[in-house]
Order: sequence, then structure tokens, then C-alpha cells
Amino acid sequence: MVSDSPSMVEEQEKLAEGFDSFISQLDGQTDFHVGLLSASFDPANPDAGQLVAADGQSTFLTADDEFVRLFQERVRLVGLEGAGLERGLESAQLALSPNLATGVNEGFLRLEAELHIIFVSDGDDCIDCDRSDEAPVSQYVESFRSIKSDHSEVQVKAIVGLENNPCDRAYPATRYIAVATKTGGSSADICTSSWSDIMGDLGHSSTGVRASFQTSFAADIATLEVFVDELKVEEHETEGWTYDPETRYITFGADAVPDLGSEIYAVYSVLPAAGQSSTLSRLLIGG
Repeated sequence: MVSDSPSMVEEQEKLAEGFDSFISQLDGQTDFHVGLLSASFDPANPDAGQLVAADGQSTFLTADDEFVRLFQERVRLVGLEGAGLERGLESAQLALSPNLATGVNEGFLRLEAELHIIFVSDGDDCIDCDRSDEAPVSQYVESFRSIKSDHSEVQVKAIVGLENNPCDRAYPATRYIAVATKTGGSSADICTSSWSDIMGDLGHSSTGVRASFQTSFAADIATLEVFVDELKVEEHETEGWTYDPETRYITFGADAVPDLGSEIYAVYSVLPAAGQSSTLSRLLIGG
């Protein structure tokens, strides 16, 4: 999902130029489908939620296409004349809805494939909405997860303005970041001068290498211990892991993401339900 606001001219060009770094991680080892979507949402527009493509072309790209050239063309087709009201989450939800997934966007979703949704915006979702009209972030998290029976196969990422690193070219994207966090995804700074590293990291994570794993039960974080291939990993934001009690996701930092095929164990006391005592759990959560 790429914002089509007039202020996105520089960021759209960076996305187009950085796509080669992204796709180089997938090409030859991943059977991918890539689709683009604008952030503008108008329910009265018959094309709302339709993936961006030139007339007569498929709405998504595959490894059999000239995907770098076509992706760059489609980024520019998104345009810079979008509505002032950005509803990126709603636009993505519509694009992946059953009506469009079996209609104009047919073939993009596949039963056997993971789903990665990447939001690119210098604003936030619904930033100018009437607050009474604003759907809660949790609605979109559940909507995206419902697409796959295994919720771990859905991950949202964001290239947006960060709350702890403000710049004059971007507004902190609290809603996009929240959806990414609650699905075990990551957020990157849209104000970064070069996107090659960002795009390369996104491509790497899309090959099946995962940074986030959900525990089966709510963990007492004071007792939580995490092991990768039997080696204990300490809690740390970049060199270890963090835990989100709301979503039950353990997320490894940028310098601690386990290699593909690693066995990840979590040992913890399960937070007791009302009227029950805590229990100790040792579970394989990834591998």
C-alpha cells in the first residue's frame, strides 16, 4: 500500500529505486506475487481496492514477469493526486476481502502462501478522520489475520514516520505501526535517505525468515526465557527479544533474528486464568 498524497513524490521514487534490493532476496527462491495499492479510499469509487496495473495487465506481478520494470511503472501509476483523507488500512482490507479477492484481484491470494502487507506513507491512517468514524486498529489486525487459518502466516510491515524519530517530511504513523507490531511485523523510518537496506531487509523477511513468534498461552514475562537451538537468548530490543503481552508475540531484534530452520523454544509460567494457579510451559514456538 503506497500513499498517493502530493507530498510522496520523493518517497515513491525511493520505493521504485529500492525495489531491486527487495526482490533480489526473493528472486529464484520464492514463488512470489506482488501487488500495489493506493491509500485513497472512496467507497463510491468502483475501482476502490483494485490493485494498480496498466490496462490489459495482470493486477499482480510474478517471477515470470519483468517485475522490476513493471513494479517501478506501477509505483508511478499510483500517482500523487490522492484524497486528503488517507484510509490505507481500509483500502488494504477491501483489496483482500472475499469479493475483490475472487473478483478484480483474483489470483493474488494463494492458500499455500504467506501474506505480507507493507504500508508506505508519510502520514498516518485516517489522520484527518472524524474520530467517531475511526475504526479501531484491532479490527484490521483481526481482519488481516482471518485471511489465513495460521495467523503467523500474516505479517504487516510499515515504512512510515516513526514516533521516536520525527522529521519534517513525515507524520508519526501510530496506527500503521500498531498494526505492524500486533502482527509481529516491523516498522522502518521513511525519512531515511537511502532505502536499499530497508527494502533488502523486507525482502529477506518475506522469504520465510521470521522475526516474531506467538506463544500458545499468555506468558508471565518475569519468568519468560527464550532459546534458539538450545542456546538462551537474553531480553534486548536489538540483540535479543521483546515480548508483547497483548498479542503474545516474541519478537527478535534486528541483530538476533534466528536463521531459517532454527528451533525456537519459550519456557515460561502461564498467566493463570481466574480461579486457577499458574503452570509452567515449555513449548516449541518456531522451527
